[in-house]
Amino acid sequence: MIVTNANRFAVGYGACTAKGRTVKKPSHFELFRTFLMIGAISFGGGVVAYLRDSLVRRKSWIDDKEFLELTSISNTLPGLNATNMAILAGDRLGAAFGSILAMVGMCLPAFVFMTAAGVVYGSHVDRPLVDAALRGVAAAATGLIAGTWFQIGK
Repeated sequence: MIVTNANRFAVGYGACTAKGRTVKKPSHFELFRTFLMIGAISFGGGVVAYLRDSLVRRKSWIDDKEFLELTSISNTLPGLNATNMAILAGDRLGAAFGSILAMVGMCLPAFVFMTAAGVVYGSHVDRPLVDAALRGVAAAATGLIAGTWFQIGK
């Protein structure tokens, strides 16, 4: 079971219960800021690693089992996995408005960066350094994905 009224909202405004444990419910600002940071520092498929690190390990807003459930659901939905995860986790942590904030926070840095990168790449497409930088980003994303699945498999 992923979300029910019994485990989604509870113990006052500042806390929620999930799977028998009470955790601090994040403010809307904290939820937006967290997903904005994840969106700003993650590359390619490596976003799963940053999501797990922030939501499970650092903030303890959800546990590993819930994270895997959300990952499974987001993988079955059409669209980008990172966006699906942001919407699902945002809904879990801040209801409908939380899902909107999480999605905007996750997508805003990529929108700004890709718009700027498109302008720069269009004017420097024939330079080998640009090609090398893009290959390095792809290699880093592969390593982050492998590291995340290794941690989850422990």
